[in-house]
Amino acid sequence: MSKIILVREGSWGEVKEGENDKMIKIYQEDLREAKMEVEIIDTAKEALEKVLKADASFDAVIFFSRGMEKTAEAFGIALKRKWLNRTKIIILSALIPRNKIIWIDKGAESVLPLIKDIIQNWDFDGSNESF
Repeated sequence: MSKIILVREGSWGEVKEGENDKMIKIYQEDLREAKMEVEIIDTAKEALEKVLKADASFDAVIFFSRGMEKTAEAFGIALKRKWLNRTKIIILSALIPRNKIIWIDKGAESVLPLIKDIIQNWDFDGSNESF
């Protein structure tokens, strides 16, 4: 069974701390329905401590804010130093960073709707400040 940590900490732009709680609960329910063990943790520091425990084995740590990008990068570096490379670090955001390469699994079932959305709705030139 996959083990997942959802990190509550973080905010970006107009989204304030705690406003992602409803979304986090939805993800928790969906992941549990997919037979994954899910734990919600308040801060990145607590999540890192939990993942670095000797007996810990987590498949993913999910952050719900672009504002956590630097924290997530540091988190990943700490895990690599402890040889925990299999733990995936994921950031969910409504605002995708501009001028970044977007990686998408070509084997995923719902790739075409995502690609169409990226092409039609995402603005990377700065002309649409809603992104």
